[in-house]
Amino acid sequence: MLDSRIRTLLTVAETGSLTKTAEKLKLTQPAVSHQIMQLENELGVAIFIRRKSGMELTQEGQIVVDYAYRMYQMYFNMKKDIHDRQIQKKRYAIGMETSLNNALLEQVLVEYPTDHPGCFIALSSESIRNLYRMLDDHEVNCLLVGHVPELSDVSSVILDTDNLVCVMSPSHPLAKKSMISAEDLKREKIILPSPRPGNEERLQKVIEPLGLTADQFNIVLETDNYSTIKRMVRQNRIVSILPESSCRFETQVGTLTTRPLENIVVSYPTVLVYPKGLDDMSFINDFVAKYNELKCQSKNH
Repeated sequence: MLDSRIRTLLTVAETGSLTKTAEKLKLTQPAVSHQIMQLENELGVAIFIRRKSGMELTQEGQIVVDYAYRMYQMYFNMKKDIHDRQIQKKRYAIGMETSLNNALLEQVLVEYPTDHPGCFIALSSESIRNLYRMLDDHEVNCLLVGHVPELSDVSSVILDTDNLVCVMSPSHPLAKKSMISAEDLKREKIILPSPRPGNEERLQKVIEPLGLTADQFNIVLETDNYSTIKRMVRQNRIVSILPESSCRFETQVGTLTTRPLENIVVSYPTVLVYPKGLDDMSFINDFVAKYNELKCQSKNH
């Protein structure tokens, strides 16, 4: 059903070589060259510049390849959906922002398929830029991100609003306080999540309104591994600043304690994003309902 020239085009763009494409697709090199020439004649543009170093995409060629990739991805998704229907299984692809860390969300992703026999979730963790491309290319059904999008072609639901809190061991002296001040933090060793695109330095967002700088604090370690941060905090030698939801389970079982930051409220939303005008809203509605159900349960514990 899908024109074989699409696969040839994408492979040449990937390898930058007619010879490597021929080897990969088990074709002759003249056959590969002929297919590319056919596409160029059909579209009336030069897709590649043939250089000694290899095949280089023209600006028009990049447009052709972008659309060809979408065609290939939609065809691939169609075949998967047909197969899933035949075996009576429903697949939902979700893209999640890399910097999003929400323990309750992880619980929803695990429990949803249990509540809905015959369905499974394929989760991809990507940067924001890649996520919206994936949604546009129909590679995913929806996104989980840490911001409310300002795009005309998507709709969104705010699942939760997360506040930054100070995290410490239950036996740490700061656990006796009802609120943590900037002066309290200055006296502590601090471990923080590594700054990433779309995930600004948390300490800076907390102290900026107070006219302070990060240099005034004893930051001893940065890591992108939340499990490492929480493990080191549990050892009672260090404190951290994290989204409250990322520690919800640990606070429930008593292995960590969280305290609000004095005079500062820094909020991060957890947002479910999906294409505007989506025909079947059942998954979106069920996912939101499951999240709200677990959120209510966590508050009651």
